Amino acid sequence: MSVCFVQTGRSERRIWLCILFSVCAVVYATRAVMPLCIVAVSRQYQWSKTEMVIVTLVFHTREFSGMVLCSLFTHW
Repeated sequence: MSVCFVQTGRSERRIWLCILFSVCAVVYATRAVMPLCIVAVSRQYQWSKTEMVIVTLVFHTREFSGMVLCSLFTHW
C-alpha cells in the first residue's frame, strides 16, 4: 500500500497557515467573549438562569477538555 504525498508550494502553505490561524483566532474569540455577553444573549433568547449556566458550562467544558486532550497528546 503506497501513500501519495502531494507537493505543495510555499504560497499554498502560507495560505493554509493563514486560514488555520484565522479559524483558531475566531474560535478563541468566541470562547473568550461568551461569558462576557451571556446576559445580553440570554435576554435576546429569553433564557432562564439555569439555561445561562448550562451554556456557560458548555463553553468552559469545551475549553477544559481541549486543554486536557492537548496535554495528553503532547505529553505535558
